[in-house]
Amino acid sequence: MADKEYDFVEQPPPDFFCPVTFDVLLEPYQTSCCGNHLSETAYLQLVQDAEPCPVCKKKTFKANKDIYHKRRVSSLKVRCPHKAEGCEWEGELGSLEQHLNAN
Repeated sequence: MADKEYDFVEQPPPDFFCPVTFDVLLEPYQTSCCGNHLSETAYLQLVQDAEPCPVCKKKTFKANKDIYHKRRVSSLKVRCPHKAEGCEWEGELGSLEQHLNAN
């Protein structure tokens, strides 16, 4: 469900969003230069275009998948996107796709 709007029960902290795409960090990468997080899409595009880090502007940088941050993002509480149609489900973001596929 990448690049979707989510109905969060509580507003997540800013570091749960990519500073480039502004999407929720479902597949977060942590930069080696400043420790900030980027989405997988943003990181791969920056590398392909040989762009500097968008946060600290270091010309060359690397990033690694951050599994811990991914778990934190996956545990955010969201409401079902079908709430307007009467679905009362609330659960973890990581379980949303399973909920949607079950209904």
